[in-house]
Amino acid sequence: MIVHSNKLTYLPMRYYDRALPQTFVADPPGAPQDTLAVATQRVLGIQEAACVGEAAAGAARVWFVVFEREIQESGEAGPASLGWMLAHYATAEAVAFNDLEVYRFAGPDPAAQRAACP
Repeated sequence: MIVHSNKLTYLPMRYYDRALPQTFVADPPGAPQDTLAVATQRVLGIQEAACVGEAAAGAARVWFVVFEREIQESGEAGPASLGWMLAHYATAEAVAFNDLEVYRFAGPDPAAQRAACP
């Protein structure tokens, strides 16, 4: 499963290969970046996940894609979605690609296997 921290990395990947098992985490409601309306998602045939736990869906392996800037802007703790992944999966690898960070996670704990939002 590929989980994108937001729609900005998801949309080009969706265009690249629609068959890849992937989704993205919803923007916080009412936030300035919350710009992809549900109606637009329906037209595109996509649906955001309410949280990273729902997005990962308890998958045995997850590639998590996040902008380096999102990590930096989130402060010391980092983005909540990355924090959740680090807390509930074992980190297998982290690789930087220009302005993106791609984490490979494996071995979900029982909370991650339930695939629910906290």
